[in-house]
Amino acid sequence: MSEWQPIETAPDTPHFRGLWVRHQKTSYRNYWYWDCCAGFIDDEDGRWKTLSGDDCGWEAEDFTHWLPFPQPPEEKQ
Repeated sequence: MSEWQPIETAPDTPHFRGLWVRHQKTSYRNYWYWDCCAGFIDDEDGRWKTLSGDDCGWEAEDFTHWLPFPQPPEEKQ
């Protein structure tokens, strides 16, 4: 599997995107977590969508890194 790449090099084909998110809740200490989403940029509205076509809650420009989908397993003989 490939390493995470800078978002500036992301392809037009479906892929994983990831970003660091700062989580802030009064009952918890502030912390960062990694969030990622498999999907594509919708040609109609330019928004990042999951593979099922839903909005994952992040804008396309929010992501900082991308990762290609892995190759599927070899065909079973």
